[in-house]
Amino acid sequence: MKFIKTTDIGYVSKKLAEIISDKLRGKQRVLWLLSGGSAIEVAVAAAKLLAKTDCSGLSIGLIDERYGPPGHPDSNWSQLLDAGFRLPDALMMPVLDGSGIEESTRAYNDYISSMFHKDIIKIGLLGIGADGHTAGLLPGSQAIDSLRLVDCYTGPDYQRITLTGLGIKSLDKAVVYAAGHAKKQAIDNLGKEIPSDAQPAQLLKLIGNTDVYNDIKGGSV
Repeated sequence: MKFIKTTDIGYVSKKLAEIISDKLRGKQRVLWLLSGGSAIEVAVAAAKLLAKTDCSGLSIGLIDERYGPPGHPDSNWSQLLDAGFRLPDALMMPVLDGSGIEESTRAYNDYISSMFHKDIIKIGLLGIGADGHTAGLLPGSQAIDSLRLVDCYTGPDYQRITLTGLGIKSLDKAVVYAAGHAKKQAIDNLGKEIPSDAQPAQLLKLIGNTDVYNDIKGGSV
């Protein structure tokens, strides 16, 4: 895990776009999984930079989604599109399809499982919450230790469909953006050995290649 000290979203998005475009230009297929919240601005800026690249080998999905009818205002997918996320050449795969939460979860788990078993580079854009959560994995969530790549549960705020701990660990590369004083303790805790049940962001340390862009620690750019 590498810490880079910056709050420059332009810099973060440029680095992320370079990672993806380098893979695509090398004729590698890429699965790019997106998060909501503060990561949306990074995703939109990176997509604008990728617009000049042939993205026919790029598939795009979500790290996690808030369950509800397709297009509901709290949906991460809807918020990404409303913020201007566009990549017409890429294959876009939303989570919500109008079916029940178990059916939607099963369908998305099948999709992610099929993609993870292909010769494809799996890149995740994630954030870290002040409570130490990442993806849709809140502290104490049963989805952390699920045996599936994608699972669902009812949290205190939303019903969530999310990559599980197993799904997070299966990524090839993670770009994490977590800025703000409220997240200082969560960032500091990544330097400690804490059970992932208490701080799900600990799972990010199990990915082979993780860059954490933040304003707390690391070399400045």
